[in-house]
Amino acid sequence: MFGLPIGLPEILVILLVAVVLFGGKLPETARSLGRTWKEFQRGLQDLKEQVSLDEDIQKDLQDALYQEVDTSWEEDTSWEEEEEPTPPEEEKSD
Repeated sequence: MFGLPIGLPEILVILLVAVVLFGGKLPETARSLGRTWKEFQRGLQDLKEQVSLDEDIQKDLQDALYQEVDTSWEEDTSWEEEEEPTPPEEEKSD
């Protein structure tokens, strides 16, 4: 899994060290770790949902913006009615 071959003897050594360090509080510590892991997973899931929601909102806003830009271009024909400005006449110096 991690590139390290962990067999039964290694797992037993880890469990023995855990029992020595935590002693009688091992079940309580395991419960606490389980709760912490579960809360972490909930937070991660909430974050994923929020990011997904933000992406959906952003897409909706972009679609609305593109529709607004497209319709405003079709409706706005005032530029066709405007006359082109005439350049100022140049004065000749003799």
